[in-house]
Amino acid sequence: MSSSAEYIEEYKRVILPSTISENEDKVLCKGDGVWVWDEDGKKYFDAASQVSMVNIGHNHPKLISWTRKYYAKAAREKIITSSINTDCYARSFLTVDGERMEISPPGLQRRLAQHTFGPENTICFPDVTGALGANDALRYFRTVTGRPYWLTFEKAFHGRHGEARDSSDSNPIHWNEAERDHHAYRLPYPETKEGLKACLEKLKSLNLKVFSYLLYEPVQGEGGGMRVGRYIKEVEDFLKTEGVYSISDEIQAGMGRCGEWFGYQALGLNPDAIVLGKSLGVIVPVSCFVLKKGINDLYNFPHGKISGTFPGYNAGMAAANFVMRIYEEEKIVENARNLSPEFGKMLKNAIEPYDILNLHNMRLPSLKVDGIGLYRSIKFYDKNGIPDPKMRDLVNLKLRELGVWTYPASKSFPAIRFTPPLVSTQADLKFLTDAIYQATRILYQS
Repeated sequence: MSSSAEYIEEYKRVILPSTISENEDKVLCKGDGVWVWDEDGKKYFDAASQVSMVNIGHNHPKLISWTRKYYAKAAREKIITSSINTDCYARSFLTVDGERMEISPPGLQRRLAQHTFGPENTICFPDVTGALGANDALRYFRTVTGRPYWLTFEKAFHGRHGEARDSSDSNPIHWNEAERDHHAYRLPYPETKEGLKACLEKLKSLNLKVFSYLLYEPVQGEGGGMRVGRYIKEVEDFLKTEGVYSISDEIQAGMGRCGEWFGYQALGLNPDAIVLGKSLGVIVPVSCFVLKKGINDLYNFPHGKISGTFPGYNAGMAAANFVMRIYEEEKIVENARNLSPEFGKMLKNAIEPYDILNLHNMRLPSLKVDGIGLYRSIKFYDKNGIPDPKMRDLVNLKLRELGVWTYPASKSFPAIRFTPPLVSTQADLKFLTDAIYQATRILYQS
């Protein structure tokens, strides 16, 4: 067997670079619950949940058991597991704990409807990735309104291709190979009252009759280092009076991450649609565009406007239905809701000696906690109050040494993201925040 160093060298030689850091020198090989292990056997608390992919933890026993049953039944009874749902109807069932569970797209719709817009008022379109789900939503609203333009926020991130890419503003590398199509208009993010004021002033200068929707993240993750859209509601309400719909991007903020089923619920927002991804499928890629049924005339939406090879594929629908059932049975969201206030306190206590408020005008490096729920970050500032990625990277490296797996984030607001699995316990979060306390001390030892 080759060493980790040899594998990384081979990987770099034969695979195009993605977002893996040039400085990364670890190879993960195992995961169990809230823990992961590298090839050298070192154990880490997964404080990233693999970018909010494994909210229910790694190798969840029910998900593994039910998936095995699904494929065993498929082999035994020759059930179709391939991707045929965009061209014909297909339906699958699996008996779980004595209950015959439908694991087709309507089965997923029924589960999502309970937690979104209600059983009689929810329409879905399943897809594969979050960016594809966002593209589906954007095309839908542009089609039914006949309005070509849309609104997003500065420093937003919604995906790396199509309309999702054109809506993103977090990192020029996502779109610098070609001009964006100039159909997306970016507004100041209403994180503060000042941001809200600037946002409304821009809106009032526009002809809003040409805009079909506002696409927002309740909490800006990748692009904002966990900036909370505390005043999005005022923007959303204003736009609704102008016939402009709203879409909440819940790809990372949803599925319990903000302490409620979805981020828009945690902030009291009122979107006309949401987009899900990442943790909806956990072990396979699944996303979903979820829409309020009463939006315009659904039945005038043309066949084939949104489609593809994989949307609604049977194995993906099985995984998403299994995940939703686990959420419901094990009260995953309730656990996140209960842990959220304590996690916020623990994080602030961990950095209290270095908190940005305590060090105001003291010409020392400072830190700031941002975010809500179990969707948090620590931002790093030098002695002049300038965001400092070198400080962030130093602390991130120390956290790895202390057994915490994290990722640095954000070009605009250098931060370390903390998105622990939603199945974490208070003891797990104490382990994490104790490590944060130790890691941040290195910034002040000199």
